[in-house]
Amino acid sequence: MYLYNYPEDCYEYATRRELVTHRKVPKDVFIRSNINSYKTVIGIKEMFKNKVILEFADARKDGSIYYDIEASFLKELIGEYFDT
Repeated sequence: MYLYNYPEDCYEYATRRELVTHRKVPKDVFIRSNINSYKTVIGIKEMFKNKVILEFADARKDGSIYYDIEASFLKELIGEYFDT
């Protein structure tokens, strides 16, 4: 299951969590991790194809969940945020 939300919202959660855990996540590290997570999910699905079932939860909207999707569909949904 790959959960996605807007990076700005996720970074806000990370900074709030810092108040509780006292673990700071530098913004550049957060951005790099966010991009790498997406690329890893795409890479694994493309490499292993039907051996991997990719599910996607889109927290940006109404919490839509997509089951057993292809990497190309995930790219259509959120690729614009990562593919430069």
